[in-house]
Amino acid sequence: MKAISSKLLAILLLFLSLVVVIQAQDRNMTDVDSICKTALGLPFERGISLLTNRIENYRISNLPSKALTKMNFTAGYLYQIESNKSPDNPQPLLERSIAFYQRAHENDPTDISVINNMFLVYKAMGNARAAINILDKAIEVDKKNKPKYDINKGDIFYDLKDFKRAIEYYKPAYFANVNDEGLCWKIFNSYSQLSNQDEVFKSLYSFSSELFDQELDDLARSGFLYALKNALSVNDNKKAELACTRWAETISRKKAVTGNYTDELPDIKTWPSDCNKELQMLLLNSFKNVNDLRWWTTNYYRQHIIASILLRMESSALLDGIFSLAGWKCEKCSSVT
Repeated sequence: MKAISSKLLAILLLFLSLVVVIQAQDRNMTDVDSICKTALGLPFERGISLLTNRIENYRISNLPSKALTKMNFTAGYLYQIESNKSPDNPQPLLERSIAFYQRAHENDPTDISVINNMFLVYKAMGNARAAINILDKAIEVDKKNKPKYDINKGDIFYDLKDFKRAIEYYKPAYFANVNDEGLCWKIFNSYSQLSNQDEVFKSLYSFSSELFDQELDDLARSGFLYALKNALSVNDNKKAELACTRWAETISRKKAVTGNYTDELPDIKTWPSDCNKELQMLLLNSFKNVNDLRWWTTNYYRQHIIASILLRMESSALLDGIFSLAGWKCEKCSSVT
């Protein structure tokens, strides 16, 4: 009985000791939170002085790593913010910032806030290799947000004008979240800046086709316009017609088609091809019969596109209540099909 009582007493004492330790740690963290908040509100030099003094004092007294992480992070952040105020010579401040962030990272390698800020500082320092390495660590810690870190990698290579490498990261990140239209435009822009113009066209055309296959029609339409402009810039009429045909195919999927779409096409004076002239004639309802659309009716694929466009134009007319015009268009559609 005495043995059991002794064991219970020992367990109780151990529990009470743990409670005391936890309470002490909570008090320490409360103190640290207050110190960091105060430092952020002080002028830069005074804030840094407060943090560095407390970091040294708490380091000696074996402060929990969580508290040291927070104070080192706050000091790194203060230096990072201060570097923005010295655009002519930010490097010394950025170096001090990264030194504090590295200490915070050593204390807690899983703190994603520390990792993200380290990336921003390395990028501001122009240290692309270190920035890429820290993003790899971010992916290890925060796997679910890998596309976000891939975009950051792509941005690094984009800034270095290594557009191929940028696209290698941008594309998987985009198709992981096709709602990010801004990233899609970055991809268009990156492809457009490749040095080989033949590669520019092929890449833009291929990527736009991928968008089309995923029914991202408006973005696909923009991509085919990029490809069309590229083809015209090197006077390649065949490629221009190919891109223009795919552009027309994207609008054939619209619920309603109007003549306003001609605003996206090249001016007929700058590109007087039958493809362009007949397509604009079609969209503006300025053709008399199918014979005016000879280029577009020479194969079944193009016939299908213009028939679909005419149906969409009929739908638009019905929505506007112009029933007679709708019937006229329907007759044209029947004669095409």
